[in-house]
Amino acid sequence: MLDKAVVWTYNAVRKGIARIRGTTHTPADASILAPYDITTSARLLASLFARLLDAVNDEIYNSRVGRLCGRIFDAMLERAPAWLPTISVRGLRQEDARRLTSPFMFIVGFIAFIGLSDHGISTFAFLSITVSLFAYGIGVLIGRMRFPSIGTRTGRALLVAALAGFALSPISMHAAIIGLIPLFLFITSSRWGLPVSIIVVVAGALLFRQAQWTLGLPFLAVGTVSLAMTLRTPRIALILERNATTIAVLLMAFGALYWVLSIALVGKIPLLTDREGLDPTYTMRSHMLPIGTVLLISLLGLRTQEGASYRKARLLAMVAIAVSAVLMALLGYRTQVLLTLLAAVLVALMWDLITITEVGLAAGAIAGVFLVMTVLRTYTTGAHVGFIESLTVRAGLTLDIYDMMAHLGGYLGFTKGQVHMATIREFATLMPGIAYSPRRYIAVFAGAGGISMTSTLLGPIAVDFGFVGSIVALGIVGFFMSRMHVHTRTTTGRRRCYATTLYALTLAYLILGIETGLVDYEVLMLFGFAFLYTLYISGIRKTDNTVSM
Repeated sequence: MLDKAVVWTYNAVRKGIARIRGTTHTPADASILAPYDITTSARLLASLFARLLDAVNDEIYNSRVGRLCGRIFDAMLERAPAWLPTISVRGLRQEDARRLTSPFMFIVGFIAFIGLSDHGISTFAFLSITVSLFAYGIGVLIGRMRFPSIGTRTGRALLVAALAGFALSPISMHAAIIGLIPLFLFITSSRWGLPVSIIVVVAGALLFRQAQWTLGLPFLAVGTVSLAMTLRTPRIALILERNATTIAVLLMAFGALYWVLSIALVGKIPLLTDREGLDPTYTMRSHMLPIGTVLLISLLGLRTQEGASYRKARLLAMVAIAVSAVLMALLGYRTQVLLTLLAAVLVALMWDLITITEVGLAAGAIAGVFLVMTVLRTYTTGAHVGFIESLTVRAGLTLDIYDMMAHLGGYLGFTKGQVHMATIREFATLMPGIAYSPRRYIAVFAGAGGISMTSTLLGPIAVDFGFVGSIVALGIVGFFMSRMHVHTRTTTGRRRCYATTLYALTLAYLILGIETGLVDYEVLMLFGFAFLYTLYISGIRKTDNTVSM
């Protein structure tokens, strides 16, 4: 049976490579692969996988679309006028501005948001927020540390502990989940980490298909994270880096396309009327535009370090930010506008495309845009409240809802992951009740059905996993944000472009999510990709990560 599986996999990979390159291949049979044992077969399949990645890399880079995107980027940078001067005040150091990109800005933002509230919260809710933010800070500090390797004897003991937990799973389901902890440590310290990670992912997928979500999700999560940490080939990173310009241009193009489709579908400008009738799928896909814009700014920063005109790059970045922000504003979503502006400022700071004086001006511009959109929003909804009043009332209402969710979740959670599972529409329709999205779930628990409500970033986590889950979740987020921040300073070339882009986007979403929460499908996908990419580039061997333009 194993021989047939090896032969089938071998032929499938060879056939895929042949199709990409337009050549023919001769199928192998079991007799040809008979001399190979399991270890040799695994190495053979790894070699074929590497050849497949190389073929995909060449195909994308040499395609018409890839060459066209490269020419568009070069033409925009070359033809842009070089007349945008810098604005700087003497005595202000650029090094001080870079501190604004610290992961601790999330804690500052959360404290500021609490200060906007016009009334207080319960002691339990306040304690939950305080301890969770403390756990986030501890996670940031741990993310800057180096961990010692685990010895062979310790690895064997961890494997035995994991197997013991799995053996006790018929008695207690939680034993299998606890057994994933020593298994994860074994995977990260063993030369068999990659195949074991694949087995864990497959097991999680099978459990998930059998509707065993409580077991399937932990197995999928541990397996995916372990796979990212044990995948040592740099070829995946090289595919992304070599085709970074193509990816940035295509993200902006597809985002603009779905923006046009969203407007055409409703036949009006949502900012000036209302958002009723907007297709959620088209709207979600239009959010590729801000992501592509931030990646484009990062690539422009790299070009300036390679000798391109600094003023041209700044002007082109400014135009890209303005276009993206205006288009998102016309859809009526303040979050995406603020995301575009905040992430763009963060990534520009990390590439020295903006001075500390201009950061202050940008902050004023962001506040002005938010003021205008808030006024238009209150006018179209008929709320007729002032700007300051809308901020204090909304902050207070959001914290009140979080207070209810914190008490409902208690110490270990109430819904056990259902609120976050409702992020995926196919799963949301299977949930009990009438709530088909995480924020509607929160509204139902708050006693207001038929609408959506925000409960801060911690609200969905608290109702799903409780006080303990909030602490663990923010500790993990702090660890990953710290690791990502380290990569923005230790990587070079296009690898640094991705590191700065992902860090700027996740930090911006994290700050904005203090009020809105992180329960949107595309946001969770972005965080998942950013965290996995961080683990992946931390584990691959040190190679020349500069890729020619």
